[in-house]
Amino acid sequence: MSPKEVEAKKQDLAMLKKWAEMGLITLMYLDESGCCPQSPLVYSYGEVGKQKIVRQKERRGRRINIMGVWEPDRKLEYGLIGCSLNAQRYIQFLDAQAKQASKRLFETGQFTVIVNDNASIHRASKAKERQSYWEKQGLLIFFQASYNPQMNRMEDQWLHLKRDELRGRVFQDEYDLVEGIIEGMKHRGEQGGFEVERFIFN
Repeated sequence: MSPKEVEAKKQDLAMLKKWAEMGLITLMYLDESGCCPQSPLVYSYGEVGKQKIVRQKERRGRRINIMGVWEPDRKLEYGLIGCSLNAQRYIQFLDAQAKQASKRLFETGQFTVIVNDNASIHRASKAKERQSYWEKQGLLIFFQASYNPQMNRMEDQWLHLKRDELRGRVFQDEYDLVEGIIEGMKHRGEQGGFEVERFIFN
């Protein structure tokens, strides 16, 4: 993507933010991340002059992947899964968002716009085929500029979850990790004064 195209995307997003502030649309941000039972040292704090150490327990659990959508200062919805996130699960998650978007459109007249990055699961042929259905429900997808993660505010939520709620922790297994993530997300909502809801993948 050329610098000119990147700038155009940034201007488009700025316009969407303005429309959201005016109450013309609902603007949300979708992204994926993953958490491992052992929190990376980069997310932990340490005393000056001392080496940071995180001790691993005997059994290492699996990585837990997360998909989330964030409406700034209002609501964060996320789903957890112990296997890879693929186009099918992305579609399932967006179908649920489309259902909510349809209700919002009927009640308020607002379309819902979700900012996505250019991950392969978002650009998959099955997802592209599904977009016309989502649009009929009042849900539109805005693809951010490539290699510009700062355009997606969901990235900040993952950063704070790992840096604040999960930092320096070592979980016994994936079940323990899931509980830690759920507690961390709940705490983020309580601290930030926004609603947190968990989505269950089939």
